[in-house]
Amino acid sequence: MSGDRYITNVPIMEDTVGAKSPESEHRDSQSTAKAGVPILHSVCSPIFLWSVLAMAITQLRLIFFMGAMNKMLEFLVTHGDPNSSEELRKEAEEQVAFYSSIFGTTQLLCLLTCPLIGYIMDWRMKECEEENLNISTIKSHSEPPKRDRKIQKLSNAIRAFIFTNLLLVMFGVISLIDNLPIQSENIEELGYWCSEVLSFVLHTIVRGFIHSCCGGLYAAVYPANHFGTLTGFQSTISAAFALLQQPLFILMVGYLSGDPYWINVGLLIFSLAGFLLPCYLFYHRRSLLGEKECLNMFAASQSEKECDDLIQ
Repeated sequence: MSGDRYITNVPIMEDTVGAKSPESEHRDSQSTAKAGVPILHSVCSPIFLWSVLAMAITQLRLIFFMGAMNKMLEFLVTHGDPNSSEELRKEAEEQVAFYSSIFGTTQLLCLLTCPLIGYIMDWRMKECEEENLNISTIKSHSEPPKRDRKIQKLSNAIRAFIFTNLLLVMFGVISLIDNLPIQSENIEELGYWCSEVLSFVLHTIVRGFIHSCCGGLYAAVYPANHFGTLTGFQSTISAAFALLQQPLFILMVGYLSGDPYWINVGLLIFSLAGFLLPCYLFYHRRSLLGEKECLNMFAASQSEKECDDLIQ
């Protein structure tokens, strides 16, 4: 009797251990379908197109500042006067050389600021459940439910893009400061120095953040075999869009006599379009939360049905 009882219990144990929950089967089917997604579908997706727009806007804003920085600094000293004295021109050259060296030094801040955006992108990822569950990762019902990994990645990407866009807008606002209504020359010189250095710091931070944000977003949303292609497409399109900085530079030097104010105003307004990407990501996350809720309700109904069948 003991031998028969042991033999009859073996298939039951195998079925119990080897059976997959509806949620794990759904994840397996999602990963299989994700691996078979054509690259054209990822390229034409709204998330990728919005990310290309956000990257193109940011690249144009940053590259124009780098290309026109010397002329903008020179305008702060001469105020576009073509008949300025030799002494004033010499002072402008000294100021341009001084601030250019500071701008080069601030590029080292990437070593300190880039880990910050990585921390934002990895926020609470250790609390998430594994994407592919197996026998060794089966949890008891007494354990608290963990966060969904894909939804958490999207939430982190939303925070990262909002933070980066806020810094970009702040950078655009500071770039508009070309004169401070303070009578003391020493305080005014200090104001120039602080505003310019702060703009250099924000420029460096945004430049490092935007690439990490896009890379983390692509890794969270798209298949792994599409990551390189999407990154290449995004870099090519944003680099081509950044070529517009040359006509803007010609407009500033020629028609505007070196005054970058109205160009900076236009770029500041244009940079507000970068918030459209986190808005769409928020909408996409809501749809994923709805799908997850429906899936949990289906899994709960299936488990209740199985319990009823066992009771009967």
